[in-house]
Amino acid sequence: MRVGLLTVRAYLPGITSLKGKRSLIRSLTSQLRDNFNISVAEIGSQDLWQSLELGIACISNNGSKANETLSSVLKFLQEQRDIVLIDYHLELI
Repeated sequence: MRVGLLTVRAYLPGITSLKGKRSLIRSLTSQLRDNFNISVAEIGSQDLWQSLELGIACISNNGSKANETLSSVLKFLQEQRDIVLIDYHLELI
């Protein structure tokens, strides 16, 4: 069994309040869970309305599948127009 972990930091340029951030995060995490069958949570910067930190995890029977899934998640996030990725870290355990 292999566990893939992806940590993402992003800037949210169009967000002007915490309420707007929460709405965006709810929508984004729902799409990620539905499309990729992964676990996702906001892991930091909860009180900063233009900053986002997500922790994303997947479990697979081999490392290449976990890497492929998390790479697809990263590509999906890069294509979002409301998010500017600042940094990410992908790790397989």
